[in-house]
Amino acid sequence: MAHLAYYFSTFPALTTTFAQHQVRATEKLGLRFILAANRPPEPRQFHPEDEDLRQRTFYLTPVRPWTYLEANLQAWRRWPRRYAQSLPLALQLRNGSFRQPLKNFVHLAGAAVLAEHLLDNPLLEEKLRRARFIVSNCNFHVENLRRRFPSLERQRFYVVYGGLDLQAGPWSKPEPPGADLPLRILHIGRLVPVKAQEVLIQALARLRDQGGEFWCRMVGDGPRRDGLQSLVASLNLQDRVQLLGDRFADEVARLHEWSQVLVLSSRSEGTPMVIMEAMAKARPVIAPRLTAIPEMVADGRTGYLFPPGDIEGLAAKLARLMAQPEAVVHLGQEGRRRAEELFDLDRNARELLAVFARELPGMQGCQEVAAG
Repeated sequence: MAHLAYYFSTFPALTTTFAQHQVRATEKLGLRFILAANRPPEPRQFHPEDEDLRQRTFYLTPVRPWTYLEANLQAWRRWPRRYAQSLPLALQLRNGSFRQPLKNFVHLAGAAVLAEHLLDNPLLEEKLRRARFIVSNCNFHVENLRRRFPSLERQRFYVVYGGLDLQAGPWSKPEPPGADLPLRILHIGRLVPVKAQEVLIQALARLRDQGGEFWCRMVGDGPRRDGLQSLVASLNLQDRVQLLGDRFADEVARLHEWSQVLVLSSRSEGTPMVIMEAMAKARPVIAPRLTAIPEMVADGRTGYLFPPGDIEGLAAKLARLMAQPEAVVHLGQEGRRRAEELFDLDRNARELLAVFARELPGMQGCQEVAAG
């Protein structure tokens, strides 16, 4: 069976747990793979349980000059025509920046080390157009790419969601959240501007002023911690809102069990793993209506959506749950069913494997594995 290569910017990382889940699901299916990344994570920026993945990952940095030189000389000897063709191509492909050719040559040097051709992100359309096929983890990205790059009209896209192990471990057999008050609110995300935790904090201040009963725990760390702590203090929410800092996966699972609802307040997102986790735990989700989130959260059925940055809108959704706490249980149960439908890791890993078997020569042997 052929090897599969996973390539990351940083790996493993606390902020991209979906990637670790996908890698382990691939391994569980018996597929051999190679791990590579631009750089290793900093200490405490990855879960200790992923130490085996860190040790198995090949990193391009720190740069080892002799290794790079030797790899490029070997690439020249093995594929002289292709390597020669890549040199003028590196000069020609540019995104308006006079530095782009230099970046292309840097990535060409790294490509020789990895024995595959890589290009810089500003040349995204060219990379996508040349790809045999493209796998996305949501329909939003597929539609966005087709709108952005008309040349991809005939490109083959596959949508395969990420997921969690819903049959075993902390994400299986969730207990109902309960319908008691005060409402227990959980927020998970790095303390950076794009996560917009201040929107949630200000919405909670409005709820408090309206007589709402709640507790809120916020998981994550980052450069905005002091500012957000000051905002909590200025709004006299210290007795209701806690900033817990970073937490590992087992602690996050227990916090989902404590909570009755997960809230996201971001101004930008992709396909947040924390939403999958909350749904797996049978917790409703309140989140902004942006990017792929409406694919994940069925508005009014598994949670509620609100306009990004809308403090009043978020406060209104939380007030709705407080007024009808029995809805917490119903929305959470529907969320669990939707998680089983969309985010079952084993099934999605098999679906991904089926795509590889269909598209890649030499991987037809994966078909039996994908079929189960």
